[in-house]
Parts: sequence; C-alpha cells; structure tokens
Amino acid sequence: MVMDTNRQTLAVYEYRAGEQSLVLTAGRDFGYDLQLKNFNTDPAPEDIKQKVEQEENNNPQGMNNPPDDARPAKANPADANPADTPAVPK
Repeated sequence: MVMDTNRQTLAVYEYRAGEQSLVLTAGRDFGYDLQLKNFNTDPAPEDIKQKVEQEENNNPQGMNNPPDDARPAKANPADANPADTPAVPK
C-alpha cells in the first residue's frame, strides 16, 4: 500500500509471484472518508457515550474511586504480629 497524505490518496498493490508482477488492485481518494463521523462502526459512538453516562449516573463516585467505606483498610505496621511476618534474608 502506498499513501500520499498531501494528496489524500492511497494505492494498493498485489504482488503475483507466479506472474512475477506487481499489479495495482485499488486506488482511492480518502479525503472525504476522513470527514465521516461514524461509518460502519459497532457499537456506534453515541451508544458508547450513552453507556458511559449511564454508568456515571449509577456510580457518581466513579469506577476508580469507590467510597471510603468500600476501600480495604490500610495495614498499620504497628499492628503486625511478628510471628505472622515471614523472615527476610539479610
């Protein structure tokens, strides 16, 4: 494939080993393609946006920020039982 970004065109070639030839198989001006907002996508961007908004409404604190009472308590080294702590070689 050859792409000319200045002219917004591309060309696709196929090498045919049996014929030992390089054949142009497709050429396209893609300038208008780049102006499309939504073409041949699944799910559609609007569906994704609605799903994100729905999840945000169901979880206003955000998925990455659970409420404080849902977070595991941080371990306090002073509360550790030395018998429970594995020996670390020096």
